[in-house]
Amino acid sequence: MNEAQELEIATPIESRLVAYADKTGLDQNATSPLVAAYRPIFAEARKVLADAAGVADSVRDATCVSEIRQARACRLAIRKVRLAGETVRKAQKANALAYGKAVDAAAPSIRNPTLQARIIELTQNFIQDLKNEHDGL
Repeated sequence: MNEAQELEIATPIESRLVAYADKTGLDQNATSPLVAAYRPIFAEARKVLADAAGVADSVRDATCVSEIRQARACRLAIRKVRLAGETVRKAQKANALAYGKAVDAAAPSIRNPTLQARIIELTQNFIQDLKNEHDGL
């Protein structure tokens, strides 16, 4: 294991997640659910990777049946964590996509020329009423 990998394992997952979330530019209210959602995934990944360390190196040839079984179990555990992470990603992204669709759905009504003309007319009427009220004083 090289020095960068050792440092990565030694650094608490919580602080790495928070540091990454801070780099996104999102406010604390947006990053807190992300950190909370991914925390168990990263903890499990750390455990699985620690369990898998050196397993592949222990397989020397096809006669190392127990080591091959252990390597397969590690590979499947890593796959399980990856799929769990993907599930969390999709769930977290669903709200953002729904919000984006709502914003896009509202845009045509704002761009509607009839609506814009009505807003201008109401604004002009309001200003005229204020002038009339001021002149009447």
